[in-house]
Amino acid sequence: MGDLKNIILLVILSLGAIDDYRRMKIDNLIILFGIISAGYFRCSLPYGDIFSLLKDAALPVVVLFFFYCTGGLGAGDIKLISVVSLFTGFENTLYVIFFSGCAGLVLYAAVVLSGQKPGKIRFAFPILIGTFCGMIYRGL
Repeated sequence: MGDLKNIILLVILSLGAIDDYRRMKIDNLIILFGIISAGYFRCSLPYGDIFSLLKDAALPVVVLFFFYCTGGLGAGDIKLISVVSLFTGFENTLYVIFFSGCAGLVLYAAVVLSGQKPGKIRFAFPILIGTFCGMIYRGL
């Protein structure tokens, strides 16, 4: 069931990245589908409970709230990272946040080095890359 869970997570993140690229926002239906899917996988486990689900959903919001307030991340990005946390657990999400930040930095550097004027980075794609790297690094 772990492979199916990872495939569904990557599909959700891909849909979010496509939506973010096209509209500069992530549709709440994508987030809702992620929450429902993660809830199904988490509650089907023998140790899954609603309190750990709520903790894993809320902690990324608390950790990344400063970046939202300063304009570094959008609300959709934080909600997407919360979906990742629901699928992987908060401890693994810290790695995803690190790898996503690195991917965003590389993307930003590529824009600057290409001679284009850097604007706002659509961060859903770095979240997708960071999650994939986290899956490889942590063996999720």
